[in-house]
This record gives sequence, C-alpha cells and structure tokens, in this order.
Amino acid sequence: MRYSKSRLCGAILLILAAALLAVGVLAARADREGTSLNAPYSAALSEHDALVAAEEAAASVSENLERTAKRTAEAISEAESCVSAATQALETEQAGDYDPETDVGLLGQSILEAEAAGADVSAIKDSYAPVFNAELIAALDNALTTVKRAESAVETTAEALQSAIDAALAIDPTASFPELPALTEADTTKLGDSTGAQRQLTRGENYVLRGQTAQSNAEALSDAAAAILETVGAVIADNPVSAASRLIVFAHTRAADLLTAGALLAIVAAVLLFAPAWLANKWKLPLFRKGFWFTLTVALLAAALHYASGEMWELMRQGVFDTLYMTLPATFFSYVLGLPLGVLLVITSPGHIRPNPTLNSVVGTVVNFLRSIPFIILLVMLFDVTRIVMGSAIGTRAVIFPLFVSAFPYVARIVEGSLNEVDRGVIEAAQSMGSTTWQIIRKVLIPEAMPSLINGAAICMTTILAYTAMAGSAGGDGLGKIAITYGLNYREYDIMYVSSLLLVALVQIIQIAGGILMRAADHRKK
Repeated sequence: MRYSKSRLCGAILLILAAALLAVGVLAARADREGTSLNAPYSAALSEHDALVAAEEAAASVSENLERTAKRTAEAISEAESCVSAATQALETEQAGDYDPETDVGLLGQSILEAEAAGADVSAIKDSYAPVFNAELIAALDNALTTVKRAESAVETTAEALQSAIDAALAIDPTASFPELPALTEADTTKLGDSTGAQRQLTRGENYVLRGQTAQSNAEALSDAAAAILETVGAVIADNPVSAASRLIVFAHTRAADLLTAGALLAIVAAVLLFAPAWLANKWKLPLFRKGFWFTLTVALLAAALHYASGEMWELMRQGVFDTLYMTLPATFFSYVLGLPLGVLLVITSPGHIRPNPTLNSVVGTVVNFLRSIPFIILLVMLFDVTRIVMGSAIGTRAVIFPLFVSAFPYVARIVEGSLNEVDRGVIEAAQSMGSTTWQIIRKVLIPEAMPSLINGAAICMTTILAYTAMAGSAGGDGLGKIAITYGLNYREYDIMYVSSLLLVALVQIIQIAGGILMRAADHRKK
C-alpha cells in the first residue's frame, strides 16, 4: 500500500497525541475536588511531599553538623586568644609595668606615680582599667558573639535531627530511632565584684568553657546523627514514591506542556495520515514518508521532558533559550556578511562574470585565515573587540559576536560551493540576454542555488550550535555548558544526559526544517 509507512507513523503519533491530550486535560484538573484524578493526585502529592521532606531534612542535618563543628571550633579559638590576652593584661596590671611609649601606658604610669606619692587615685584606677583593656574588651565581645553562634548552631542541629526523625516517622511510623542526647550547659564562674584585667580573664575563661561545652554537645549530636541518618536513609530507600505517583505529580505540574505537545503531534499526525501524497509530491518529503527521524526527534524530546523535572526543568528551559539566543542571531549575522563574500568569491573567480584574481585572492586569504583559527582561541583573541562591540566580553549575549566572526568565513565557503553548482549554461544564457551582474546574481545564481544554500544554512546553524558548548569560557550559558559543567565537574550525569538529548533534538529539528525548506525551494523537482 502506497504511503503505508507515513500513515503508520501518523497513526502512532495520533495515538500518542490523544494520550498526551487526555492526560493533560485530566492532570490540569487534578487539584480540583470531584475530578477523577483528585483523590489519586492528593495521595500522590502527600506521598511525594513526605519523601521530599525526609530527603531535605536529612540533607539539612548534614549541613548543620558541618556548620556546628566549624562554629564551635571558631568559638574556642577566639575565646582562648582572649584568655591569653587577658592573662598578659593581668600580669601587666599586677606588676604595674605599663609601656610609657604609648599614651595609655604613660597614663597608667602617671596614676601609679600619683598613688606612690600618697594621692587617692582609687577611682581613677577603676576608670583606667577599661581604657587599658579596650582592645581586650572588644575582642571578648566578638568572642561572646561567636560563642552564641556556636550554641545556636548546636540547638539548630538538634532541631534538624528531630525534624529528620519526624519526617521519617511520617513515612514509616514503625521506624525505630535512638534518643537524642540532652544538651548540657556550661558551669561558668560568676564575675562577682572582680574588676580590671581579672574580670576580663574570667570572662574569657567562661567563653572557653561555653565553647567547649557547645563542642561536646555537637560531638554527641554527631554520634547520634550517624544512626539517625542511617535509619532515615533506610526509610527513604524502603518507601520510594511509586511510579504512578511520580507520573501523576509530573503530569499535573507539566499539564500545559503535555497539552501543547499533544496538539502539535495531533496536527503532524493528521497530515501524515490524511495528506501523505501532498507531502511527498508537493514538498518532496521522503523524511516524513519514512517517519524515522521525525519519530526519533519526538522520542528524544519526550525522554528529555520525562527526566527534566523540578529545578532541572527550569535549568533545561533556560539552557534551550540561551542556546537559541546565541545560535540564531549568530547565524543571521553570519549570512549577512558571509553571503555577499561568497557571492564575491564566485563572480570574481577566473572565467566567471566578473573575474578579478587580485580581489578573489585577497578575500579568499582573509576567509581562509579566519577559518583556520579554532573557535576557543578566537574567543580569547576577540575579548577586547567584543567588549567594544557588545559592551562586554563576558556573558551569553557577548558570545554572539565571536560566534559570528568564527562562522561567517565558513558561510562564505558554503555559499561559494553552492553557487559554483549552478549550471554555467544558465549564466551564459542570462548574459546573452543582456542581464547585468546584479540581475544575474539576484535572478539566476541565488534562485538556482537556493536548495543548496538552505541546506548549507542548516549545516552552518548546527555548527554554531556546537560552538555554543564552548561559550562557558566567556561566561555564556546554554545546553552545551550545562552538559559539560554538570557532567564533568559535578558528576550529575542525569542533567548531562537530558541536555545532550535536547541538543540532539535541536539538531534534528534544524535538519528537518532545512530539508522541508530545501525541497520546497527546489523548483527543478516540482
């Protein structure tokens, strides 16, 4: 049966479109009471939220333990420094060995000399102590702040552990957890009536004791956390969210995307089912008749849609936008300059309509020189020029300029090759009828080479798309950078796979669109 492959592909896509539309409509109303999916959605959402809460609580415990250990160590270190400084100040105070080279020390010596002469300077001595110990008092105030932060971190860690226990019990009420250790308080010394450096030394010793107590509490919580986190992990592993629950939550979250994808697939399926002859004869689309590559592209997009959820979905959406934001303008401006250069290379070549060996050689040399520089090197070489042209040398927008500079020589050679395929007989016929150079270019060369030019444009766009993967070295973004950064640096291979699937799908879409336009523009096959 003629066009059976096209109709089979259309039937498959129509079934998929109907399924997506039905799921999208039902899922969009799942949060409304009385709808068919409301009860399953509520249960799935509760199950999903409980698991996410347990995972986040476990992660919070680990973060708080690390923060608490760091803050208790800082508190002890600062307090011990204050004790050392207070001890030295007390020795100076007791010995009366103030440094007369400083204003504060000279004042202390004057007070001691007045006391030795029999003057009553007790009130002055009491007022002098805070002046002499001003730096020590400021350091002790900072130490107190650090100690309080450490004690607060210990309390926060205890609360995080309790939250992890509660989250796990919400999933599995039968889970068994050890008792959380009681937090102890430091037995500090009262300051009483102590004055001068002795008072500051007592403060420092109290802060050391409080820091050590906080550290002991943190270590006790850390020992208990090992068993608690192990149990929480076991509860999470033993009670995963079911595939049905994940599907229901995902469908509700992405209902608009499912409806859009279903509508687009329905349109394509209808054309494949009911107008295969029109596609094959008018548009010359064997690609649609076979259906393989188009179905593969749909499958790639569906796979990416399935795996990209939550924060990854936002990351992928922004990645696609950034990739197209760099690729499309760079391709357009590359053709704005590359197309005239390609035409110039053709018409000035020996034996063509306007032979000019000198101009042809100069333009060809410039094009070859720029083509020979790898994009990553050209990116660095053009930093200063990019800053002048784009206003900045860093960022996604700034990468468009080096992409354009790297691509337009490539475009010029593609255009040259396409125009050289035009039959010389057609050109000679136009010349014999008195056509000008511009008329031959506009009405003969470009129209005759249009299918090849469109195919070259698709190839050029996919090449620029590949170059965008190196945009990260200039602060740019895009799917290529996401795949490299997360796959290589963070080893989050799921993100790398999804971004790679989207890149492959974008290339397929560009090639399919290029094929459609190329066959539509090929008047020789109509």
